[in-house]
Amino acid sequence: MRRRALRRTFQVSSVAGLVVALSFSATAGASGVPTDQPTPTPTASATPTVPAVRDDAVEPAIPTPEAVHPTSAPASPEAAPTPAAEATPQSEPTPEVEPKAEEPTATPAVEVTPEAEPTPDGEPTPDGEPTPESTPVTPGAMAARELNAIVSPMALGPDGAAPPYVYWEARSTNGNALVGGASFRLQGPRTSSFFSTNWNSNIVVADCVAASAALCTGSDKDPDAGEFLVKSISSHNIVATARYRLQQESAPSGYSWQVANDWVAIPGNGNTPTGWQSGTYNFGTFNLVQNAMVCEAGFIYALGNSGQLQLINTATNTRTNVGSDLALSPMNGLGIGTGANSVYAVRRSGTSGTNLNAQIYRYNTSTGVWTSTGHSISGTGTNPVGGAVNRKNNRDYFGGFMSNGDFRIFEYNPAATPQISTKVTVTGTGSGAANGDFSFNTAGDLFVVRNAGTETAIYSLSASVFDAASGGSVAASSSRTFDTISGVNGVAFDSTGRAFLGSGSTMVRYNQPSWDGPQEVSTNLISSTDLASCSSPPTITIQKSVPNGRISPTDQFALTLSQGGTQVGTATTSGVALGVQPERVGPLPVVRGSQLAFAETFTAGNGSSYASSYTCTVDGLPMSPAISGVGTGANLTIPAVGENIVCTITNIPRIANVFVTKFLQNAAGQGMTPTAGWTVGAATTGLTRVPTAATQTTGADGTASWLLTYPTGTSSATVTVSETQQGGFVFVSGECSITSLNGATRLVALTNANATAISDVVPGDRVQCGYVNKPAAASLTLVKQIAPGGDAALANQWTLRGTAAAPALTGPSGVTGTPAATALVTPGTSYALTETLVANSNPAAANYVQSGAWQCVGTQNGAPISVTVTNGSVAIPATADGANITCTVTNATAQLTLLKNVIGGANPNLWTLTATPTGGLPATSVTGASMTSAANTFFVKPTTTTAPLSTTSYALTETGPTSHRQYGDWVCVNVATGAPVTINPAALEIPVGTHFSCTITNAPATGTAVWEKVDEAGNALAGSVWSLTGPMGPSSQVVPIMDCVAANSAACTGPDKDPAAGGFLLSALQWGTYTLTETQAPPGYVVGSPAPTFTFEIGPANTATVKLAWNLGEIENAQAEGVALPLTGGDSTMTYGIAGVAFVVFALAGAYILRRRREVAT
Repeated sequence: MRRRALRRTFQVSSVAGLVVALSFSATAGASGVPTDQPTPTPTASATPTVPAVRDDAVEPAIPTPEAVHPTSAPASPEAAPTPAAEATPQSEPTPEVEPKAEEPTATPAVEVTPEAEPTPDGEPTPDGEPTPESTPVTPGAMAARELNAIVSPMALGPDGAAPPYVYWEARSTNGNALVGGASFRLQGPRTSSFFSTNWNSNIVVADCVAASAALCTGSDKDPDAGEFLVKSISSHNIVATARYRLQQESAPSGYSWQVANDWVAIPGNGNTPTGWQSGTYNFGTFNLVQNAMVCEAGFIYALGNSGQLQLINTATNTRTNVGSDLALSPMNGLGIGTGANSVYAVRRSGTSGTNLNAQIYRYNTSTGVWTSTGHSISGTGTNPVGGAVNRKNNRDYFGGFMSNGDFRIFEYNPAATPQISTKVTVTGTGSGAANGDFSFNTAGDLFVVRNAGTETAIYSLSASVFDAASGGSVAASSSRTFDTISGVNGVAFDSTGRAFLGSGSTMVRYNQPSWDGPQEVSTNLISSTDLASCSSPPTITIQKSVPNGRISPTDQFALTLSQGGTQVGTATTSGVALGVQPERVGPLPVVRGSQLAFAETFTAGNGSSYASSYTCTVDGLPMSPAISGVGTGANLTIPAVGENIVCTITNIPRIANVFVTKFLQNAAGQGMTPTAGWTVGAATTGLTRVPTAATQTTGADGTASWLLTYPTGTSSATVTVSETQQGGFVFVSGECSITSLNGATRLVALTNANATAISDVVPGDRVQCGYVNKPAAASLTLVKQIAPGGDAALANQWTLRGTAAAPALTGPSGVTGTPAATALVTPGTSYALTETLVANSNPAAANYVQSGAWQCVGTQNGAPISVTVTNGSVAIPATADGANITCTVTNATAQLTLLKNVIGGANPNLWTLTATPTGGLPATSVTGASMTSAANTFFVKPTTTTAPLSTTSYALTETGPTSHRQYGDWVCVNVATGAPVTINPAALEIPVGTHFSCTITNAPATGTAVWEKVDEAGNALAGSVWSLTGPMGPSSQVVPIMDCVAANSAACTGPDKDPAAGGFLLSALQWGTYTLTETQAPPGYVVGSPAPTFTFEIGPANTATVKLAWNLGEIENAQAEGVALPLTGGDSTMTYGIAGVAFVVFALAGAYILRRRREVAT
């Protein structure tokens, strides 16, 4: 088994080796590479190689380019010739079809799928949806594609170079000019084997543009822009026996390739090439399409139905495709901005009907690609057949005719919401079926071109009218109708003033404004649906101005614009509007250098009643040479420079107008306000004056006017103007401006309010006079001061005001020291002076009041003036114009110190002393103290007796321990004088600027009384009874005091709280006077006669008569006398004697013990 396996392995290896050997043999025989040069080693390609073609496959015959991509449309005149148009050299035979090698039946046919090409959106085509570029192709089809990518070979070879080499060129489809800056990828030589095909090394060839070939250091050795010559690929030298292939790498800036970037390969059979001539091979011409826009006179753009942008050179009558075809239809509404900075088009939802949808597309001038903006509108109510970019705001507009013949225009503003909105509906643009387009000039004037059959007219709106439109309808000014080509679907204008009409494949040029000199420019437009340019034509407008009104409301004027004998446009005024009339001729495009005539006629009224003049401007400036004068029209030549020519015919009745306006400045001489109610005058002689009165009162606009009618057109008059001065005002200045019909102006100064004569006022003159007055005024400054002893930093806590009734100046209102505290005031007026606390003021400021009246002083021209203040109002002297017055108000406060005096040794800080004001002000509380300090001294709002009155008072209260009670009332003194102050503690009033110190005294709330009952020897005697009268109870009652003899004071339940026999303690005695009387002596003793009586007063003092603690001392009782007993025997008498002695001894011992106890207790 092992031997059989080895033998089988050897057989397989031998067959494999034979196959490999045959493969190398085939490679060497078919490569075409000379044996004296080494075969290049294949290297990694920078781009994917063409799908491998099996070496044993036989390539089919290569069809001609026409067979691969048959021509579906005629080539443009300037298009480069295709390879089919170039004769094939006789020495180069047409490649023959190689027989296809048979493949093993088990091996499927090789099918090659190239990489997916980018879709128009830049993303690869999804699998399963192959585009024509991504459809699987066979090797033969690939070869056909490679040949088809070859464009026409160059007619001339490159500048002197030694073969072998390959060469080619890049040219623009616009004029077939060479274009520098392209780059290509060159790959080869081709090698193949039984298993694969390899194109080996590749390089990127950048265009060399230099003075000579010696300066070309890269792969391209041809120094001419757009021409390429390559002699080597990396280390491999080009040989005429090998096949190479070429691919477009990048187009020059502003261009794109006319065909896709497929490989262009040298034809041949396997690795053997065909087509080399004398050691050179010409890859041909690669055509470039210009993406950038040309914004020059004579260049017009057309838009194909599928979105192909086409550039027409009207000087050479040639067309060039620009950028790539959008391949979507129907496209229309081409609009190009100034300098082609924006290019737009509209894709319609159809081609017929008048309620189509529209989607906005924008063209990228760098890439040459149309992309959707993503913004669209449904149900436009039109068929969008036109588009244009307004050069005034660079916004895109599109629109079309409605079913009633009006032309509706939409505005596209991507920054707005919604992005697409109706701008204006242009009325008066005809009725019935029509086609056309519209355009703008640099000023933003709109031109709508309407074509029906062969009749074409322009309908225009001025820029001011178009800008003011916001979705409504506006009537257009129209030209007359001219015969042109029919089926017009596009219009464009160039900077020379020529118009271009497009219709399908045809474009015709006309001179403006009379549409003469038609010239066919192109007949090979590709399904053109619209035209546009990035140029703007000069325009002319004829307008009428009636600045001073009509003599009769029915007076009207007709305007005409003509070229030669052709009337281009007309307009007739209507209504009674002043100034420039809304009816006008134009604006209409016009060819530079053309000669035109404009004029007016009177359709109603008498022209001799008016003085007529005209003037023409270009871009707002007078034309040079000037076209102006007296009359109803003139001829003019359109200048070589300038965009907007406006000719105005002005008609003024055979009258003169006089206007006198009254202006008032503020007291500072600022502003100019027209003011009603002033008397002004304009006196004349020999003229009819309306109104007839020589003086009038100025109206709401500050003006009085007169209409002067002259007997003849050559009359002259003198007008005398004046004003009547009002009190409280001063004359500042005045001037009259006299403007004649030709625009000349002269000035007459008015030096005072008196009459001033203005001579030589003629018909058509407009006399405008103005008198400027201002109020006589003085400066009033309000100042706040804080009286000594107060906080000066609080001066800014008040708003100071000086007010007066209208029409006087309002006066100052502000915080002291600020500009608002100073203002101009009207002399002869009284200003009420007031002050209020500012919002969120410092609470401390509430304790201040005005101290005295306002004090005012003034100066005028450096000298003092008398200023009086009465009842808070300052009287500004009537002669104080220019004076400076300062009024000062002083605010002051008061101070209060609260002191605490305590009898009985308690700490004063146990009490809180409070002063509570009236009027809602916050109370102030301090901690009790017996000495004055900052802690118990504070500002208070004082009381005043002069205006403005302050009636604030303070209630003085205290809180503290209940063990003490207030002793007497609050006692206050004036700190400054030390004098006592009589006060009401419940309503303490403190005069402004004073400092009161108020003291409250407290003492213990109750008192005590003690005494002892003793015998004559000082021994304590128990059992006595007393009576007490006083604040303890009603004086009509006697409170008995029984001697308490107990173990402790707690057991004493009566008034006597001393438990010792004979000892008495009365506590919690209220303040007042008491009387104590002994009513019963101890047993064996007698009450003295009279009975002992004591009167004492409990109170917060320590005098001989008033005390809080009274000690009444020892009160003796005499022993009652004994009873004599009869003697009955000696023994009995002795017995009594012994017993008596014993009793005395025991009594003395008890008394001694009681005294010791009392001494110990004390």
